[in-house]
Amino acid sequence: MSNDTDVFVTLYSESLLDINAALAYLANKDRTWRFDLDQIKKESLGGYSARISGWANENSFNYSITGEDGELGDLECKFPNIEIRGWYRDEYSHGSFQIEKSYENDNSESESEDSYYVAIETGSLRDVKSDLGDALWLFASGLARRCKILELGSTSIPDEKSSSPECSFSLVEKTNLSPNEILEQVLESMRWLKVPADFVIKIQNNYGDDLVIEQVYSQKATSVTNQQIEDFLLRIENFLSITPKVLAESPADLEGFCLNNIDEDGNSALHFTAANGTMDQVPTHLLTIENLTRENHAGETPLSVAHQHNYAHQLPNQFKDRDFSKNYKRKLYIEKLFSEERDDLADHLIENFPNPLLGND
Repeated sequence: MSNDTDVFVTLYSESLLDINAALAYLANKDRTWRFDLDQIKKESLGGYSARISGWANENSFNYSITGEDGELGDLECKFPNIEIRGWYRDEYSHGSFQIEKSYENDNSESESEDSYYVAIETGSLRDVKSDLGDALWLFASGLARRCKILELGSTSIPDEKSSSPECSFSLVEKTNLSPNEILEQVLESMRWLKVPADFVIKIQNNYGDDLVIEQVYSQKATSVTNQQIEDFLLRIENFLSITPKVLAESPADLEGFCLNNIDEDGNSALHFTAANGTMDQVPTHLLTIENLTRENHAGETPLSVAHQHNYAHQLPNQFKDRDFSKNYKRKLYIEKLFSEERDDLADHLIENFPNPLLGND
């Protein structure tokens, strides 16, 4: 049985020499896996990184990329000062990895369920004046921020000039949408970003088969000028430069996609409006359970921040209870137990930990 594995890897090191040496080692060794390399980048917080993407049939000739005996394990052994992290997808699972696959998402858990992926063909970016790898990553970052169902995967630049560069995305957890529903959300975001007229969306299944292929605009694609490309990339740069803290300065103007903008600490604009005492100026349709219970990296939610700064009175009535977040988490857990037919444990928790959100005061 085959096991076709796609990997998207970032190599990081404090030393530029180490990065160059590792890439040269990969390029020159006798291997059976294909890989593409993006340009080496200097990180804003120090050090250097390089992104590579590759593919191999990990069962053919007992050959593998992942695992201690695979290509990346060999690379880690030869270059111990390099940090290796990435994302993979094969026929059976997908998820993150360093050397070993995590198997955190089983593609075969249910025959009736499928995982979908999004690939964007970006033909006209071939003509970008700046570095193509940077341009692809800029666009991919902008789309992932604008479209809340997408998680950034990888970029690829085919050697053939006639082939289109691509950006690939996985879907966030609990995204239970059909391919056409995914398409509609991605289309809306790409049109909002005013992408060039020749960009194409592909919705794919676990095996990389194209289920839906759609041009972003209904009219036939026309040639894209260099100026249009530069203007588009500048719009993305400006969009990405807006931080949650800046967005929170105009709480009445917040829109749903603004809350996808998360800073390095995991804060959304609602964390800042909760701390600033301006939550009552946020459009009410944004004050949902999902948005208000979203945790930052310290485990704080906009609800907990509002209570901490004594602004709980600005919250909708149902959220003014300081214990709302705790009760909501318990509610989700109990509902999960019932769905797994573990009724005895669920009933025990309900009896011993009364939860107003379950109507058992």
